[in-house]
Formats: sequence, structure tokens, C-alpha cells
Amino acid sequence: MKKKRKVKDKLAEQEKRKELVRLLERNRCIHELEGLLKDIQLVESVDPDFTDDHDDEVFNISLGVKWAIARLKGENLSVDDE
Repeated sequence: MKKKRKVKDKLAEQEKRKELVRLLERNRCIHELEGLLKDIQLVESVDPDFTDDHDDEVFNISLGVKWAIARLKGENLSVDDE
């Protein structure tokens, strides 16, 4: 009986570790995407001529990054949130 319990405990511990690794990876991705979004906003503020020439591309990339962040956080991003 004790061996069964030890095996179950080890399996439960492995599952907890896997979940923790998954959460840490998700948080790292969110952090990197938020940094990318800040970089995009910085380029927009520093070089408005560039963003004027490439307005659609910058908007689409920015929106895509926002959607990715929201998705990783488990949120829904509506068109109004852009």
C-alpha cells in the first residue's frame, strides 16, 4: 500500500512541476511580448515618419502582439480594445 501511495505522490509531484514549468514559460512569453509592444510604441513615438509610411503594418503587428498577450493571459480582446 505504501508503495502505491509513493508512486501516486511522485506522479502528482511530476504533474505539479509540469504545470509550474508551463506557467513560467507562459509568463516569460507574456513578458517578452509586452517588451515587444513597448518597443513598437517607442518606434512610433521616436520616428513618426516611419510609422506614417508603414502605418498599416505597424498597426497590424501591434494588434497581433496585443492579441497574443491577451490570449496567453486567458483574456478576450475585442476590436474596441485595440
